Amino acid sequence: MHFCLTTYKIIGWGNSPFYQNFINKNGRKPQCADYAREQLRVVGVLVGGGSEPTNMYVYSEKKGANKVVLDKAIKYIKSELESGRPVFIGVDDAPNQKINEGTTDHFLVIVGMGNDKNGNYFQVYDNASGDVQDGTNSSNKLYHDEKKNIVKGRTNTSYSQRVNPYKLSQVRKNKVKVQPKPKPKRK
Repeated sequence: MHFCLTTYKIIGWGNSPFYQNFINKNGRKPQCADYAREQLRVVGVLVGGGSEPTNMYVYSEKKGANKVVLDKAIKYIKSELESGRPVFIGVDDAPNQKINEGTTDHFLVIVGMGNDKNGNYFQVYDNASGDVQDGTNSSNKLYHDEKKNIVKGRTNTSYSQRVNPYKLSQVRKNKVKVQPKPKPKRK
């Protein structure tokens, strides 16, 4: 399995330093997208919002799967993971929610990929848990079903066990943070 984010980097639900700093700065409690963004930020990756033109919407409740976009998204995810960068994704887990673009209900971070007896999968960190073992569990996998053109699965979090299996609905492209050039030394 290819893996690009260590378990100690997970920013899970209720993570006290992040949680309180976020409230102080934004005047509201952080949501799953905020936690996923923070997981990426700590490893030098930024991600845009829901209206970015580079977002790839691979599945919608109304139209179903988009094979062309899904194929591009999978190629992109693999490329980012091979470069050592995790990827911000949205998933559908409850029908008919009136949030985001109408399909995405939750956000995760893809941190690895591999294959096992069930097929090719993406390993995810699920910030729906403040428990590192649940959020980073090795069973947190989304499998690519090539016949149905979907990527779906569950995680070890209690939230994931209460809702429908996660279906990949969107992939947001990374913006790698550019490290500032060091200031020239004064003579």
